[in-house]
Amino acid sequence: MADATASQRNQPAEPVPNADRTKRASTPGVGPCPTPGCKGIPAPLPRAASDGRLHWRCNTCDSQFSQDVWVVTNPDEQPFPATGLEDSAQAVSAPVQQPATESVSTQPTAQPPVFAHSTDYRSLTFEGKAYLLTRGQATVVKLLHEASQRGTPAVGKDTLLAAIERETSRLRDSFRHSPLWGTLIVANRKPRGTYQLRLK
Repeated sequence: MADATASQRNQPAEPVPNADRTKRASTPGVGPCPTPGCKGIPAPLPRAASDGRLHWRCNTCDSQFSQDVWVVTNPDEQPFPATGLEDSAQAVSAPVQQPATESVSTQPTAQPPVFAHSTDYRSLTFEGKAYLLTRGQATVVKLLHEASQRGTPAVGKDTLLAAIERETSRLRDSFRHSPLWGTLIVANRKPRGTYQLRLK
């Protein structure tokens, strides 16, 4: 009888079936002593096993046995043995990949320029509308635009009328029936007798 007990003490503990895992909750990694008739609680030995197993000693019957290392994949669940469950542990620890989402651009949509013109200023666009100009109208708009680009937008009427060789006329007569007069080309109150382009 003594030989049988000693033989049982040296045998490694059998893995606990799934149904008995709930009995191991009180002692992390191991349950009651596997020796028949013994209800002691094994304590881990300080030495570590080279094969990845832990060694235990029962504090009641002094039995020694080895046990697979247990891992806890969820603090709210019972521990599971690491042997044979490496794939499950990796599946739990693997980060969850979120579905790819289309990036939404936050940059504002480019707006067309307020004012654009051809090389000779005979055609231009202003506030989204296209216009065709006469030779005299194109000359006036060109002079006013070049002055605006230099930072001196106001140009005297005498200069503008001389450029189109109509010194004795009024400037507004050159833009008769043109919607650009008073919208693109505006008269300044100060200094009086000057004109400029309204580009802002």
